[in-house]
Amino acid sequence: MYESLRQGKLPTVSGVKPRTEVVVEKLKEWRRTYIKYLNTASAIRAQSPTKKVSISNVRIEGYRATYRNAYMAKPGDSVRFGARCTYTGLEPETIVITQRVDGKSREDVVLFLPQSYFDVKVDYEVQEPKTITYRVDTAPRLKAPVRYLIDSVRLSTSLTQTYPIGLYDDRYKPTSEYPVVGVDNAVLDIPYTWRVENKVYPENTPPELYFENLSISYLSGFVAYGGKYYRDPSTNNTVRISAKVRNATGYALDVEHWGLLVAVLYDDDRHVSAANVDVSFPSFTLYNNQIKDYTLDVNLPTWAYGKVAVAHALNFYRGGTLIYGGGPFYCFEVFRLRLP
Repeated sequence: MYESLRQGKLPTVSGVKPRTEVVVEKLKEWRRTYIKYLNTASAIRAQSPTKKVSISNVRIEGYRATYRNAYMAKPGDSVRFGARCTYTGLEPETIVITQRVDGKSREDVVLFLPQSYFDVKVDYEVQEPKTITYRVDTAPRLKAPVRYLIDSVRLSTSLTQTYPIGLYDDRYKPTSEYPVVGVDNAVLDIPYTWRVENKVYPENTPPELYFENLSISYLSGFVAYGGKYYRDPSTNNTVRISAKVRNATGYALDVEHWGLLVAVLYDDDRHVSAANVDVSFPSFTLYNNQIKDYTLDVNLPTWAYGKVAVAHALNFYRGGTLIYGGGPFYCFEVFRLRLP
């Protein structure tokens, strides 16, 4: 990152989300809200008193939370769809119950006794965010043609529900997404040893110039779950970096903002994408024995997730001569919250 910054090759980008991205996410959220309304309406229709078989208590189980009208899971989770089929007839009937989930079906043949019910269920493994259709059909077992037509009217009932399933996706950024268009991309000769940490880079600071109390916080646009932070796709994702600079060199230093570098390390620990994020940071003079506390709010670009590094590069001058270029270096992890 620093080499590209020195050579003037590091592109400057905005961390503010494009309006088109925000609008698309708002439309998707509106669609999920509308789906919820349709589910309620279809559940009412499936409990018609004119039918001998009604479908009720349709549900999804095994999800971790709900967020923006989506049922949240993690990759590899198994969620369960289910329903209750209630029979109100006065004589035993054999009913075929068919469940369909995402193109796959399961069939149960059930002998209903008078005034009885049967609970059905089917499991589904979540790998990607998706809107899943769950359909339950009841029909009489095949009999003579005339009797079958009569029974079909009395015993056939169907119910379709739609469930938007989102992901707490805590997988690192895959190399299949390399390179990122419009930023600086590189492949390291050897894998980088990744650690979540705050430090100073370059480390060879002038004697008696100190960077202290380095910290980073998730300011807005993140969802915390299971000890990890996930980026909300419908808004800007802003982190706040904090630092304290202490000058004990014996002379005054003029300090200028050089760059705010954001980089992502891919899951192979060798591929890197980086850019200079456009921020406003005023120049100042740091006198001898003076301490400067500062914070800086940074909007993370959409492509920056997984193993993310933020470096605040400052130039320190003594009497117009550059004596150090560098500063706080924050390595942290943040993941994607993906909504269908």
